[in-house]
Amino acid sequence: IKQSADKAVAEGNDIPNTDALFKVLKTRCPGVFTTMVSESDINEIEKALPQFIKLLVGTMKVHQISWCKTKPLSIDARSLSCFQCKPDDCIHYHIKSHFYDEVVENYDIGVNNWVAVRFEDEWFPGEVIEIIGEDIKVNFMIRARQQSVNHFKWPLNTDCQRIPIASIISKISPPYPISSRLFAFHENISVT
Repeated sequence: IKQSADKAVAEGNDIPNTDALFKVLKTRCPGVFTTMVSESDINEIEKALPQFIKLLVGTMKVHQISWCKTKPLSIDARSLSCFQCKPDDCIHYHIKSHFYDEVVENYDIGVNNWVAVRFEDEWFPGEVIEIIGEDIKVNFMIRARQQSVNHFKWPLNTDCQRIPIASIISKISPPYPISSRLFAFHENISVT
C-alpha cells in the first residue's frame, strides 16, 4: 500500500489528505480492502472501553486487534488482518481473546490489599505496599513446586516490584496457610 502511494506521488499525483489517499489506493490496489475509520467512530469506541485495560502479552505476534460492541469486555488478537469474518469471530488468524471480567480502578486498590497480577501466561499474588499514581508497589509471592496451581510461598529474597494498576487481574483475599511455608488462596484465578 505504501509503495503504491509513494509511486503515485513520484508520478506527480498529490495526496494531501486521507480522502485522496483512499482514491489512489482504490484505483491502484483493487484487491486490497481499505476502510475509513472516522474520529467519531474512534471516540465512540473509546467511551465504551473500560478506563483501565489489562496488558496484552505477545504483541509482536499481533497484527490486528478487534473489538466489538456485542462483546465489550473482550479484545481479539489476530496474527493477520481478516476481512472475511465478523469482528468478534475469526476462524482464520485468531491468536487469542482477552477477557476483562473485572475492571480494577485506582480507588479500588489500597495499601495492604492483596492482588492477582498477570505476568506472561501466569498469575502471581502479592500484597500492595505502596500506591504511586497509576502504579502500585507489590510484594509478590512465588509459585510453590506443588501439583496445585494455587500453592504459593514467600521467596527467599523479597520480590517487590512497581507495576501498572492496569496489569492487575483482580483483588483477592489474603492467603491462608496450608503448612509452615506454603499458602493458598480461595480464589480460582484464570489468565486466559
